[in-house]
Amino acid sequence: MVQLKPIPLLLFTTVLMLLLGCSGSAVDNDTVSTLQNDSSQEDSRTAKLDEWQADCPENNLDDNPVRVADYEGGYAGPLFDAHAHLVGSKDIKNTWAEDDRLHIDRERADEIFGILKDENVIGLIGFLPMIHEYFVNDESFNRSYKQETAAVLARPDNKITPFIYPRSHIGEPPRVEAHKLVDFIDRNIKTAGIQFRGIGEIHTSYPQPDSYENMRLADPEMLDLYDYAAENKLILMIHPELEHMDDLRRALNHNSKTIFLLHGLIDSGAKEEGISGALKEILQNHSNVYFSVDAALMLSHSINDACIYDKTQFMANFRSDKLYSELISESVAFWKPSIEAYPYRMMWGTDIQYWWHYDRDVLHEIVEFGRQFISRLDPTIQERFAYRNVAEMLDLKLEE
Repeated sequence: MVQLKPIPLLLFTTVLMLLLGCSGSAVDNDTVSTLQNDSSQEDSRTAKLDEWQADCPENNLDDNPVRVADYEGGYAGPLFDAHAHLVGSKDIKNTWAEDDRLHIDRERADEIFGILKDENVIGLIGFLPMIHEYFVNDESFNRSYKQETAAVLARPDNKITPFIYPRSHIGEPPRVEAHKLVDFIDRNIKTAGIQFRGIGEIHTSYPQPDSYENMRLADPEMLDLYDYAAENKLILMIHPELEHMDDLRRALNHNSKTIFLLHGLIDSGAKEEGISGALKEILQNHSNVYFSVDAALMLSHSINDACIYDKTQFMANFRSDKLYSELISESVAFWKPSIEAYPYRMMWGTDIQYWWHYDRDVLHEIVEFGRQFISRLDPTIQERFAYRNVAEMLDLKLEE
């Protein structure tokens, strides 16, 4: 996940004060002061995106042989996507709040479910945002998200297992607001009219749009969230970073009854050093932890990489026989040892989030890459990685 451009803070402050004033609530002076002070500071996520994109390679693939797709050689069985965002903006460069779109609403459900059926994707974990500003619901977004998603979930051909995903459009709350997180989630679970199966994606300590950058995985408020998830039989999906392993150890040790679904670890530089050691430590010591390999399956050419801007660029990369072959080889070398070492705990996903990710051609290439990758795993575990592990984690009854 990458850069999100915040709504202008002065405008937001005015609107928030009006809304809370109308509801009889008061705006805390410290909150207003924080908003005003933050407006003069450089947005850390903007700076981070600029830093990443400064190193984007100038790929010229015109002279590369065009890849001839080998659709017969890949894994042909069912897939279950363990990581899909139900709301997202146009692309990496157009991430204003008004760019956000609910991808699978009543209008587009026939099309999207049709694509998934054609690709033999039998289900997906979908992260549905509940937008907040300092943990005050923003119903201008949430109302339609809840109504449209509830209607889609009621369809007989529904493929979505929903997780509630707390998210802010203006930059994440200051540390002093963190104690409101569990109450915000609980309130929305009880009133949304949706049977959420989990919470997430939760990302801390890192400058990305889904990140509570000023919070840490081991903060008391996060520990409370782990207890809440366990008590309510909700899976908790978190995105840790390799550089925060000490916090992750404390988080995973806190409550053995909490079921964790992780992804990530490689955003903070681990693409180069590898994460097999960290995964071994996590999965060997914690039987309540699962891990999804989604956009990161494509490593530096991930659909969410800061250097991948749109469908045209993505499809051009995948038409190159040389690049595709290198990418498959690198992905197998990076991920296969961990998947085969822990075949009951690793699962496939996509991390689709932008508008163009839901395009039929793009979805086909993402799925096909996954099938080519899975075909290179031990045949006895291919189905487990492809769909059985996530189905068992969610306690879903599959039609054989």
